[in-house]
Amino acid sequence: MTGLLFLWTTAWAGSTAGLGVPVMGGALSSPITPGAAGLALNPAAALSEDFQVLLDAGMVIYNYGFTLYEPQGGGGPDSTHDSATFPVPYIAVSAPLSSKVGVGLSAKVPHGRSGSGDPDAASRFHTVSGQMMLAELEAAASLQVFDSLKLGAGIRLGRVRYSSFKSMDTGATMYGLMGEDAEELIGDPFWEGTKEVTDGTGSPTSFSVGLMSDFPKGFRVAAGYRSAPRARISGTLTMVPSQDLEMAMTGELDGVFAFPPEAFLSVLAPVGSIRTGVDLGWIGWSESSQTRMLIDDPVLVSEDPAVSALMSLYGLDDPTLIGDLQSVGKSGMKDIFTGGAWVGGDLRDGLVGQVGVWLSPPAVMDEYAAPGNADYWVADIRGTLSYELLNWVTVAGTGDWLRSQEREITNSGLSPTNTDPNGPGALPSGNGSYYLNMYRLGMSFLFTI
Repeated sequence: MTGLLFLWTTAWAGSTAGLGVPVMGGALSSPITPGAAGLALNPAAALSEDFQVLLDAGMVIYNYGFTLYEPQGGGGPDSTHDSATFPVPYIAVSAPLSSKVGVGLSAKVPHGRSGSGDPDAASRFHTVSGQMMLAELEAAASLQVFDSLKLGAGIRLGRVRYSSFKSMDTGATMYGLMGEDAEELIGDPFWEGTKEVTDGTGSPTSFSVGLMSDFPKGFRVAAGYRSAPRARISGTLTMVPSQDLEMAMTGELDGVFAFPPEAFLSVLAPVGSIRTGVDLGWIGWSESSQTRMLIDDPVLVSEDPAVSALMSLYGLDDPTLIGDLQSVGKSGMKDIFTGGAWVGGDLRDGLVGQVGVWLSPPAVMDEYAAPGNADYWVADIRGTLSYELLNWVTVAGTGDWLRSQEREITNSGLSPTNTDPNGPGALPSGNGSYYLNMYRLGMSFLFTI
């Protein structure tokens, strides 16, 4: 896969804006549901009547493609197509300590992107392969402050894994340093190198707060906020300025990446024997729009013994020679609002069905869109069925068709001659057409003790 997989996660919506995993928690999960099923998003759900364990195994199936109108090096439009699957695990436990206090624990992967592709494709300057994955363990507590109101809070401990590999136009870098005198070096095959980050890790902490309030006639409102996990990422960066030179620069990476904060509001409104609901959400992707990286003590290295000896002779392998380097990456993300509605009810004894539609806009602005980060207007069309096998076991299945609108970019701000540090990057143009077809299938088991 040439483009990295970009998905977004909420418990009740499947927005492909930004990066993440759709429909975390599966068929039974909802922020208005007390117990383990609600802990995917709402810590107020930690207070349940019984001890509960929820296991959900989901699989995302997608195909992705794009056609670049202005590939690096000229020539006609260049197209890439690929498909893959992506596992979506979730486990949660809720336990009442008393009639008014409950605690919960959930393990999930709320954000993720990964992919690998052809290192010779036209998109190689944007991405060839990589991974950005955040796994979280959240401990939550809920207190019933009034008969109709529960308040909850949670502490989230995360673990980030990050890697990246792509081609680098060293000619464009030299243009940024030397100006128009180096313009003829842009796109020169001799100055095409690579940039790679390996072993990137980080451990962000964040929090969540939520409420759940019951009203007469079965109405229920849930709301909450999840703070932005900010990961201090360390790893190793290696840059090869030219494939024809037996030389590379390597250093320790020290950077900060912020995953977005989010807020939600969900309403359950029964109409006779039918249950209806509305969900609204805000995702603060602008928090993730800028990434600062520091390369500590970069040094020049070579696998060629003769070149290595020459660099050592002249002190070119001295860590103090270059000094620390800083870079700022901009992804051009903006805050978005999402929303949807659903309807469900009892189909027969023990069998419950639900259907719904959730809408979300793209978070990446046109000027920054490119292979690896293009996202879309998406309608998540979902159907779920749950059945009570025994009085202590409920099994459920969910199917999602995340129908996206093909996106055409004609006003890309990316260009190898960009030198403004506050604008789009010095990369080949992202002008082109992009599409994504995605489906999710999942199976959940809820155990009540």
